[in-house]
Parts: sequence; C-alpha cells; structure tokens
Amino acid sequence: MLPEVVRELQRTDLFEVFLDHHILDAVRAWLEPLPDGSLPLYDIRREMFNILAKLPIDTDNLREVKIGPLVTFYTRAPRETNDIKKIAQSCITKWSRPILNISDSYRDVRLAEHAVDLSQIHSQPVLDASQRHITSLTN
Repeated sequence: MLPEVVRELQRTDLFEVFLDHHILDAVRAWLEPLPDGSLPLYDIRREMFNILAKLPIDTDNLREVKIGPLVTFYTRAPRETNDIKKIAQSCITKWSRPILNISDSYRDVRLAEHAVDLSQIHSQPVLDASQRHITSLTN
C-alpha cells in the first residue's frame, strides 16, 4: 500500500486539499512508534518524512495535528538513521521559522549580521592617542 500512498501524496497540485482534509493525522499514524516501542519500517519512515518535507505546513496545521513532538522525537531517537534525523531536523527548522519570526532568506540573514557588525563598530568609543596609552597601561 505504501507505493500507492506515496504516489498520491506526491501530487503537488493537491497539497492544500490534503492538508484541508487532515492528511497530517494519517502521516502521524504511519510514523508513530508501535505499541512495543519499535519504530515503523524504514521505508515508511523515509517516505513519510520526504512527504512532510514537501508539504506547505503552516502553524495552524501544526497546532491542530500536534505532529511537531513526533518529529522532534525522531531527531533524538537513538535507533533512527542519520538521513531521517536530518530530514526531521530540516522540517522542524522550516516549521519554526514563522513561529520565531525568522526569515529563511539568506540575504536577510546576511543583512542582519551586517547590521549587528555595524552597530558594534559604532557603539565603541573613539579614543585619542593619550587615552589609548592610559587604557593599555591599566589593562
């Protein structure tokens, strides 16, 4: 059944419809650990995380379904593979940006870093030669 589910969930034109019809509940059910504590099959985890990474999930979807704690569990699960941990971590990063009001644009990040650098430069007092000499003697 997994290939059929994946084939349908990869239809990008239906992403909004899927989210409106609570597809995240089904994805969460596929990813939840089994009653004995074991994880679902690797192929299931890999495919479901690939789908989660592609879906345009917003904060309302996250609050409604509570899939965030499950994805966080996978980032910390000792028996999980590194590739799934990496996808889970990228999902968390992507989902937390709007909550924390952080831009995902590299340009915005660089401008913010540059503004911090400039503020540090301008906040330092300018010392003349005699003050620098006195400061160097006291330190």
